[in-house]
Amino acid sequence: ESARHAASCATQLITSAQNATQHNTNKYSQETLTTECKTLGEAIPRLVDAAQAAAARPGRAADQLDLISASEQFLQPSGHAVSAARAALPTVSEASAAQHLADTTHRFGAAAADLRSAVSRARISCKGLEMDAAADIIRSLQDELRELEEAAAALQLRPLPGQTAEWAWTSLRSGGRAAAAATAALASGARLREAAACGRGAGDLAAALRDFAAGLRAHLALHRPPPHKDRVITSSHQVLASSLTLVETVKHYLTTSEQVDTTTISSIAKDISQV
Repeated sequence: ESARHAASCATQLITSAQNATQHNTNKYSQETLTTECKTLGEAIPRLVDAAQAAAARPGRAADQLDLISASEQFLQPSGHAVSAARAALPTVSEASAAQHLADTTHRFGAAAADLRSAVSRARISCKGLEMDAAADIIRSLQDELRELEEAAAALQLRPLPGQTAEWAWTSLRSGGRAAAAATAALASGARLREAAACGRGAGDLAAALRDFAAGLRAHLALHRPPPHKDRVITSSHQVLASSLTLVETVKHYLTTSEQVDTTTISSIAKDISQV
């Protein structure tokens, strides 16, 4: 509920910021507000989707953890958007536009604080489930990739609304970098046998791979035929397989007294980082 309310308040803030554009006498403050609201807006769809999935399947750990991840991703630009809105308020000359911006800024700030608190509580209640949930997500991505491969071969893919070549490339690049960072964190946690660090790293890895998969789908849908299609798909299969192996291997070490084989962990992590 906190997630959906925060998403709704964010949408209202973005709308009021757009309405204030023509009344803002300071070009710099308006440009900053517009930029921050754009970044915030890009995080809304995933948050809404994750909230809907978690509500539909309340007993599935993967959905609950995905909602936590989506919420944290959404909260990252939230503070910047609120700060930009507050900074722009004194230079909005039209009274009703300024009041609307002030009201929506206040409501969104409160909603973001509530969501941040809810995420902290959820992290505690979901402790220990991260590894299983991450493995479930990666397996579902493997299934999706096989279906994607078949659809691409049959030329049945169509880009989703708003997906452009630039969006696809950005998603692939950012997802790949995030996966590499999460892999490093997971491997480091495994070497130290830190369950909390491993859980967070596994969850972040699954989330990054989901973003990467979305970019891959858009890339394949936007290019007929996609350049290097077979190589890209084969590489993606390998990355998902290595990711699942890493998560399951780390879980094994965390749940047994067996000594961590750092060489094996590093080798698997290297395969993922080359995405």
